[in-house]
Amino acid sequence: MRILHLLDGACGWEERLAVGQILDRLDRNEHPQIVASLDIGVPRNDVFNGTPIIRCPDRFGLGIVSAPRVRRLLAKHAIDVIVAWGNRAASAAIASRPDQVPLIVQRFAPRVSDREARFLRTVACARRTAIACTTGTVQRRLIEAGAPTERCVLIRPGVDFGLINRVKRDDDVRSSLGIAAEERLILMSPPTSREGYHDRLVWCQYFFGILDISDRIVVPGGGSEVDRLRRLVHSSGLVMPVFGGNLEMEELITSADVLVVPAGGDVSTTCIAWAMAAYVPVVATAVYSVAELIAHKSNGLLIKPEKGPGMALQFISHLQRMGDLRKEKETARGQAYEVFGIRRFVDQEVRLIENLLADQSPAAGIGDSAVTA
Repeated sequence: MRILHLLDGACGWEERLAVGQILDRLDRNEHPQIVASLDIGVPRNDVFNGTPIIRCPDRFGLGIVSAPRVRRLLAKHAIDVIVAWGNRAASAAIASRPDQVPLIVQRFAPRVSDREARFLRTVACARRTAIACTTGTVQRRLIEAGAPTERCVLIRPGVDFGLINRVKRDDDVRSSLGIAAEERLILMSPPTSREGYHDRLVWCQYFFGILDISDRIVVPGGGSEVDRLRRLVHSSGLVMPVFGGNLEMEELITSADVLVVPAGGDVSTTCIAWAMAAYVPVVATAVYSVAELIAHKSNGLLIKPEKGPGMALQFISHLQRMGDLRKEKETARGQAYEVFGIRRFVDQEVRLIENLLADQSPAAGIGDSAVTA
């Protein structure tokens, strides 16, 4: 079974980890795997432990422009199945694959625009296709957008407990950020966006400075909103949060003392799964996607989302009165161990591929690990 992992410029830390887990856990002789990207620089060439990345440049950002290159790649390597990690990758795959080659589209984000809904309906209705959804919220949103129910398969992501243990044993991440052992590292969830309440946490850092509180808020990643927050703190004289754009997200989460998910609507929750596994308490707004994993005062803390500036005060109140949340952290870690295992994730991905190759129902034999746990 020869597998092509097709990525595009939207490949982030979630896709990078998932592809790496499949590459590492499947026998290379039994399941040869090829990695290709429509972007000339994303992901980096060195992220998959020596597995080369074939570049099929999509110069106009349409996906379909790369279809001829992808088609030649399929023929050259006699690919049996395509796994598309992004919408543009899926567009190139659907335009280039022969009908008999199954296509799986991986989906982390629960928000579905009208344009995405039309595209994903088209993809899902094609022969031998499926959409692998990382949460029940993602699955539900796609079905509500019109994708066939039987083609939307729930496969929860895998968390690397071994990596978590290795990162926990040293303080390299905190040291690189300039955060002392006695300071509390409060990590914003990715991606930093205008639609969320990430700027409220920047104001929290300002109040922490006034109150002489040794909490350090870390802003991960990059992008236009991160640049806006940088300008905000420079122009207003606010106490500077720490920007950790050069560090891997999984290492930041593992090294944090608190993960804050200031979501204004449904967001990807892979970061919450990692925080649960890493014994890091989660403070989050009570949107649907977050509430799928976090229950208030059971395995984390939830805040009612609101648009006004009072949201910053809500965060400050929870962060200063939360205590160590030992019971909640233990509950969360036990749940993560049962639900987010890498072996289960890879096995379910393989089962989905085998179902498509055999023209069976895509979800046959694939149960929700959260339910079975």
